[in-house]
Amino acid sequence: MDTLRQDLRHALRGMLKHPGFAAAVILTLALGIGANTAIFSVVHAVLLRPIPYPADAPENVLVLAERSPSDFRMSVSYPTFRDWMDTVEFASFEAMAGYMDRSVAMSGREEPVRVSVRRTSAAYFDIQGVRPPLGRLYTVDEDTPGGDPVVVLNHALWQARFGGRPDVVGERVVLDGDRFTVIGVLPENFELVPRERFYMALTPWADENHSKDRGDHQGIYVHARIAPGTTFDEARAEVEAVAARFEQDYPDSNSGVSAFVEQLVERRLREYRSILWMLLGAVGLVLLIACTNVANLLLARGTSRHKETAICAALGAGRWRIVRQGLTESLVLAGLGGTAGLLLAYWALGALRTLTPFDVPRLGDAALNGQILLYTLVVSVLTGLLFSLTPALHAARTDLTDALKEGGRQSGGMPARGRAGRVFLVSEVALATVLLIGAALLIRTVVSLTQVEPGFRPDALLTFQVGLDSNDYAQDQRTPFFRELRTRLAALPGVESAAVGSSLPMQGSNWTSIFIVADKPVPPRAELPGSAFNPVDVGYFRALGITVLEGRLFTQFDTADSQPVIVVNETLARRIWPGENAIGKQLKQGWPESVGPGNPWREVVGVVADVKQDALDRDSRMETYIPFPQNPGGFVRVVLRTTVDPLSLVGAARNVVQSLDPDLPISSVQSMDQVMSSSIAPRRFTMWLLGLFAGVALLLSAIGIYGVIAYSVAQRTQEMGLRRTVGATPRDVALQFLTESSMMALSGGAFGIFVGIVASRLVTAYAGWSTHVSLISVLLAFLTASLVGIVFGSYPALKAARLQPIDAVRYE
Repeated sequence: MDTLRQDLRHALRGMLKHPGFAAAVILTLALGIGANTAIFSVVHAVLLRPIPYPADAPENVLVLAERSPSDFRMSVSYPTFRDWMDTVEFASFEAMAGYMDRSVAMSGREEPVRVSVRRTSAAYFDIQGVRPPLGRLYTVDEDTPGGDPVVVLNHALWQARFGGRPDVVGERVVLDGDRFTVIGVLPENFELVPRERFYMALTPWADENHSKDRGDHQGIYVHARIAPGTTFDEARAEVEAVAARFEQDYPDSNSGVSAFVEQLVERRLREYRSILWMLLGAVGLVLLIACTNVANLLLARGTSRHKETAICAALGAGRWRIVRQGLTESLVLAGLGGTAGLLLAYWALGALRTLTPFDVPRLGDAALNGQILLYTLVVSVLTGLLFSLTPALHAARTDLTDALKEGGRQSGGMPARGRAGRVFLVSEVALATVLLIGAALLIRTVVSLTQVEPGFRPDALLTFQVGLDSNDYAQDQRTPFFRELRTRLAALPGVESAAVGSSLPMQGSNWTSIFIVADKPVPPRAELPGSAFNPVDVGYFRALGITVLEGRLFTQFDTADSQPVIVVNETLARRIWPGENAIGKQLKQGWPESVGPGNPWREVVGVVADVKQDALDRDSRMETYIPFPQNPGGFVRVVLRTTVDPLSLVGAARNVVQSLDPDLPISSVQSMDQVMSSSIAPRRFTMWLLGLFAGVALLLSAIGIYGVIAYSVAQRTQEMGLRRTVGATPRDVALQFLTESSMMALSGGAFGIFVGIVASRLVTAYAGWSTHVSLISVLLAFLTASLVGIVFGSYPALKAARLQPIDAVRYE
């Protein structure tokens, strides 16, 4: 302990004697450790910490669904769901429950609002392992046809709409015109992304509203808990076997329909996993660069102190004693750097929570807790050992004879230290180049997405949703209501046109179905084509700016009593009728034997350009448009083409809706520009972060090159003076050091190209991206890293060129 105290006192005296050196090391480490701590805090909260339900084994909860013949995951039809629950005896599961998400209009309060609702089986909460902190959950008796109308609030809804009052249990709420009794409140950590939501029993609603058609998939998914002793593969195999049996038993509806099985944890976190691991890898590279920079600083400082080290050795200090002293100094610096890094991480976490433009599960839970502090401590210790090992070993190998000679420090007789410093610098430039290539990959991805032609004009568009309660509005009342709504909205000042449709571009289709065509052979049921079906009114295409390629669009004469017609997109016309004119062809939604007014033969009257239905980076699918009066839905999306800022019309649009029905709210209010921006927000935000890390890495490597060249100039002052004395010109001296810095920068950049290309291919494969780094991007990254290194190395080189022979004598 006495020796340890001596080492600590010596380390602190050294820091006080050279405060600039200590500050440079601490700030460099704080930058690397702080960035790592902040990103690891997010990774820990989102990916590594077990989800709170069920508390014992979250990986044992599976999500079950069906897979369409075209390999799309789809919800489970209600008859299939009932069979899974009541008829099939699954050996792999000990519990099973269904759920579906919708929205409801909550009225009877200050202002009607539309709120999300999840309808679930009673066993849903048992599978999740959740217990309400307030009230109770609904029972099996309430999850039956005719069960009592009760609801459970999630924590976010309880806080936002009911003020977090403990007496909320027993209160009555009006949802879609029906009265429900609040019976409980769910715990705060039940949902990964807080969202205001009601929970209510599934069966009373589903049994009344769902059709008995096995081919009708209206949004039911299933959670199942694996029985003890059963593996995931065994459970998946059993579900797939049941799906294959249903395919044989119900060929009219289930041909080609297979099962989809996935862990709940994977489904919730899959889309964030690649982004967060990539960012953690990036800050890891920044920390490595910081370590190499500090190692270079310590090498330089150790060289300047080699006489001191030699004297200590001459007085009896052994090599281990010298190494231990160096390690102690480094660990003290690492500890102070880690402490400063914690402060930086605390600030960075607040900035991440505020600036992240998309919902990340449990991002709000990211904090500097005990586990994160332990992580920072381990990183600080390992960092201290990493950057101090080489300088300490060099110090222990000091040659006493050379070190104690007069002028020994200028002799340039320490090639090992020089080689180690240059290796470190080449590594820094290489790592910075890797980060630059990664940033170039994301920049290319984001830029390419912003240049994708969406198939419509997204500027000056306001979108929102309106839903009619089926109890208050019969099907024959929907068309007149939305026609009047469209007329009043179009009359608002600043509105150029208005339209309604079942779905809008970039927001996904809410109705996808198989179809057959009249002039083609009917393929096997497993190979029937599928298309998005979108009921729209007459102003839909004009408001969105969708181009008509052939034929005509809908008119006011396409009514419920007129001939059934349809407009198809370019992709459908090209795939179904390649090289033919689609106008006048006929198609029908549904199975070949389906007959009746719900699925008549429709004549194709127009072909329109493809639009991006789901995302900018996904190919357009086949899509069809139906006149709204011929298939009126109760839940629509409204779009307004404006001549002013779209968001400035939100209040006026809400007033128009409520002038028709005071209890009718609007929801999901966004401009189309916001919709487009949010679709690429994760990649754009990752691009900015990775670009920031690349910039920091480049700056650190540039400072490192500056430090090495400046140190080399200082150590070789006498040599440069002698060279000037025997005739060397300032140009010769500058060129020598410029060549040295250029070789390090170019070597690091070249090695970084190889590593960066390999890493980018691995990242794109892992993240599922289709964009690859272009040759221009690689060359720009190489040139940027190399030029920055050359420029920062040129200043000490020019300083050496100004050295006079007399200065070398004075220096010695």
